[in-house]
Amino acid sequence: MNLGETRINSAAGPEVLDEMFRMVFAGATSAKIILDPGMKIVAASDEFSKLIGRPPASLPGSEAWLEMFPAGVRAKIVSLHGFCQEEGALLSGREEIPLIREGEAPRTLMVSARSIPSLACSVISFVDITDRKKTETELESARGEQERKHTELRDVFSQVVKAKQEWEESMDRIADLVILIDETGRIRRCNRAFAVLVKKGFNEILGTPIGGFLADFDTSVEELNPQGVECYHWDSDRWFSVKFSENAYNNGAGIIVCHDISEMKRISLELQESHRQLERSRAELEQAFDDLKSTEAQMVQREKMASLGQLAAGMAHEINNPMGFIASNLLSLSRYAQKIVDYLLEERTLLGRDALGGETAAALEHLRKRMKIDYVLKDIVDLVEESLEGADRVKKIVQDLKSYSRKDGEERQAADLIQCLESTINVVWNEIKYKATVEKDYGEIPMTLCHPQALNQVFMNLLVNAAQAIEVQGTIRIRTWYEDENIFVSIADSGQGILPENQSRLFEPFFTTKEVGKGTGLGLSVSYDIVKKHDGEIRICSTPGQGSTFTVVIPVVREESHGA
Repeated sequence: MNLGETRINSAAGPEVLDEMFRMVFAGATSAKIILDPGMKIVAASDEFSKLIGRPPASLPGSEAWLEMFPAGVRAKIVSLHGFCQEEGALLSGREEIPLIREGEAPRTLMVSARSIPSLACSVISFVDITDRKKTETELESARGEQERKHTELRDVFSQVVKAKQEWEESMDRIADLVILIDETGRIRRCNRAFAVLVKKGFNEILGTPIGGFLADFDTSVEELNPQGVECYHWDSDRWFSVKFSENAYNNGAGIIVCHDISEMKRISLELQESHRQLERSRAELEQAFDDLKSTEAQMVQREKMASLGQLAAGMAHEINNPMGFIASNLLSLSRYAQKIVDYLLEERTLLGRDALGGETAAALEHLRKRMKIDYVLKDIVDLVEESLEGADRVKKIVQDLKSYSRKDGEERQAADLIQCLESTINVVWNEIKYKATVEKDYGEIPMTLCHPQALNQVFMNLLVNAAQAIEVQGTIRIRTWYEDENIFVSIADSGQGILPENQSRLFEPFFTTKEVGKGTGLGLSVSYDIVKKHDGEIRICSTPGQGSTFTVVIPVVREESHGA
């Protein structure tokens, strides 16, 4: 301690003051100074001289010691000293002061001031609290970090609690049964749907083996898989798809989900029954379709036969004409044969009497002339030729009739539609020849795969209709041509034509404009169906009073494309 010569207003002697100052600085580990009212150092501790870096002997009575502190620190020290010098007060004050000096690490000082009224002095203490402040700062930071972590943990815990509640609420809203089992096969968690199904509370369910519950489903954990097993629950009379998904550790723990498929099962059973009914209906429809096809075929054939029936008289006339002259020729041939026989017998008798004498030769010549043997021999040749021609004509009519009346097979045949037309014309010729002149304009057309007998029926219906449409005498013009891979066959008549209101109904079954007994009303309907089955069409162009033209359009079907 260094005492200055500063004058102090006190009645005590120097020895007393010295002892008093020693008591102030005794045991002090902090820097202390005693200041008079004028801010001069009365006494200073060794720690203070170290603090400001000045020799101890230079400090008493010094006023320049304040210059060792920054301006901000000086102002606070002066303020504390002034606070303690207030009259008649035993005052003290303290303040933390940052001390920053060039070349030194920043420090924090706790500066405290206490007045000594009896001496009109103040004691200023400087305690370096840098390490304590650092520790406090670190502790405060640690406390803040702990609080932050605590806050985070509290938030995480709140989130976990909330997530658990949300998970439980979500699981309870799921209609499927959800069960979590541990590696021992005991139930850890389940949702409300499962609890409702088994009619137990959660406390009764949790921790119990899953096997007992799965027994009600007629299954076990070993039988379950992620794809699902269909199981029937006896108590609820419901079907479930039960799936088991093992956890990532493959230790037997996992989740079981039971999805109610009762409605799907019911629908499946109904669908199976509907399928069986559909199969029965399909079989019935197929049978009905086969019956319909058979009926249609019979109807077509009956229509064909009906058409032939209507033409029967004419065809009989066509056959009777050649048969008539064949019979007449055969009668003449019989008489001629008898004359030849008689001539030959008489000739042999005469030759037996005289070996070709003059009288015998004259008698034979007379006999030859009387029996007209030369005429008979010549007429025999003509009669035979005429009879053969008539027989051929009958044969042709019969062949065309057989061809027309024969049913088509399932497979198409290659046919020349011009030949089909000629055959049909031959069949219906007696119906035509008294009513119309037939003009033929056959263009070159290719062969096509078709049902020729069916098309013959189409041509016959159109030709007969054309003839019947002509009242007195007219013309039927038949044309064929080939265009854009289609064969066209048109049959035009100069008859009375068809009224516009009837044209749209021509192909309706049983519709006819003919007199009773002259038509069934099926001819054009059947013809339309036949052409449709050949992927073709029938076109109509008719003007009342001027005639009608029916054009059959048939796509060409070649053998190579048909077999492809």
